[in-house]
Amino acid sequence: MSTDRARIRVFISSTWLDLRAEREAVEKIIHRMRTLDYSGMEYFGQPQRECARRQLAEVAGCDLYVGLLAGRFGSGITEAEYRAARKADIPCLFYLKDEARIAEDQRDTSPEARAQLKAFRAGSHL
Repeated sequence: MSTDRARIRVFISSTWLDLRAEREAVEKIIHRMRTLDYSGMEYFGQPQRECARRQLAEVAGCDLYVGLLAGRFGSGITEAEYRAARKADIPCLFYLKDEARIAEDQRDTSPEARAQLKAFRAGSHL
């Protein structure tokens, strides 16, 4: 948790390809609020393995976790970030995009990834 009581660090977690517009909207809102600081994958760069370690460490230093879920499970980093937030006892909020509004080209193609996402969305981990 942040030691600066005047600022609340918000970590935004999602897959990138299917939720880019939603991430940008949330980031704009957070930047307009004087007491919130935005943190998310956009600021971590490459390589992916190092990036994931930094992201999980960043989650633990935030005051609020906001997860966005739509049609992709991706690499599983969103679930890992969520678990890190829960482990650190950080309050968690989720936006679940309406299934009817997710285009087929914005969904995982792998049956395994679809099953993982379905379990995550259904609340087995939420």
